[in-house]
Amino acid sequence: MAIDYNHLMALESTGNVVRYGDREAMLYALSVGMGRDPLNTTELDFVFEKNPLKTIPTMASVLARVPLLMNCGFDYTKVLHAEQHLQLHQPLPAESELIADARVIKAFDKGKRSEERRVGKECRSRWS
Repeated sequence: MAIDYNHLMALESTGNVVRYGDREAMLYALSVGMGRDPLNTTELDFVFEKNPLKTIPTMASVLARVPLLMNCGFDYTKVLHAEQHLQLHQPLPAESELIADARVIKAFDKGKRSEERRVGKECRSRWS
């Protein structure tokens, strides 16, 4: 299936609701290596709910993941996720509900030689 540029630029997904709580916040923190040293009180705040639980900001990029680019003609065995940007305007609460909106903001083909295509995707989230 060939990649249709107009179809790609028209992709949009709005109102994707994701709920998360203490469990997901602690599992994410453990998955990125927090809590390896049980005597490190700074890390324990991310993996132990006795103190007020803290969240790792990058958890937002995992929670708000919207499968926008599925069935677009990409051969996902040849896709490399090269970069991602995350901007938070306030700390992520330990328990909340995210509402994620996503759309394609740019796409370009680097040519037949490299067979590389880049797609920029924007995902905005808000939480309650």
